[in-house]
Amino acid sequence: MSSDAVPPRIANYLALLAATPHWTRSPPGGIEILLDPPEIMAAERATAARYLACGLQAEWAEAGIHYRDPYLLLVRDAVRFPGGELGIHHRILRGTTDPSGVAVLPRLPDGRILLLRHFRHATRRFHWEVPRGGIEAGSDAESSVHAELAEEIGARVRSLVRLGTAHGASGLLGLGVALYLADTDPPGAPAVNEGIVGSRAVTPAELDSMLLGDEITDAFTLACVTQARVRGLLPSPVA
Repeated sequence: MSSDAVPPRIANYLALLAATPHWTRSPPGGIEILLDPPEIMAAERATAARYLACGLQAEWAEAGIHYRDPYLLLVRDAVRFPGGELGIHHRILRGTTDPSGVAVLPRLPDGRILLLRHFRHATRRFHWEVPRGGIEAGSDAESSVHAELAEEIGARVRSLVRLGTAHGASGLLGLGVALYLADTDPPGAPAVNEGIVGSRAVTPAELDSMLLGDEITDAFTLACVTQARVRGLLPSPVA
């Protein structure tokens, strides 16, 4: 197929993927992302036929970049499933780094853990959670931790331990988040302009009570607590 026959939306999409190869990983046994224009268009036709048979719009089967701003990217990938069937899959991505964000469990000098009361637009509710944020262009994970703690709780990092990585809502979000435990100085005022209305320093026993009471539902906070616990960095309360 000549380049003239490739729709611009597919050409733009393929140029993006060529510049971000970590977004096209296709390990054996996984769902393969199609990068050949004829195969992409074959997947679109097959998916459009299925959609039309269900009374849905054929346009929903078009692969490519369907939304982009400085923070998020929504793409529809043409894919081959492990059984050989062609189809379309959606992903929301962020930035060009992997991981693309950080979440950090702040431990105060007295051993308590600091949680933020943060309003989240997507859920339309307040959450108890650890500080977190994206890794900006030109930055790295550790620098982002220092920046987030200074910005969100006005605290300086004294020591930092990497806890691993977490992926939230992995069926849709391609957003890996680096997890950390940070020993910090006493905090300052929280960043109320970001929807943070307060903070709470809790002991391990109080933390567990909040978990059992379903007061903490943020996935990255749960991941930080779990990783810190299994590494022996956050003691479990004595029964």
